[in-house]
Amino acid sequence: EYGVGHKLIFGSDFPSATAAQVIAGQHKVNAIVDGTNLPKVPDDMIHNMIYENWKHFLPEHASSL
Repeated sequence: EYGVGHKLIFGSDFPSATAAQVIAGQHKVNAIVDGTNLPKVPDDMIHNMIYENWKHFLPEHASSL
């Protein structure tokens, strides 16, 4: 909505939660707004926050993938 999705990157909050737990939660984030008029986070934005956006901030590590 504010055009900042490309600036968001994944963080696990370890040791409070594992990376797998947080990723599962990210995929469920839209359940909170089900049945309301609030906007949902697009699936591609969720995917990019978890798997892609960090590459723009740490390109030296992305090139080794």
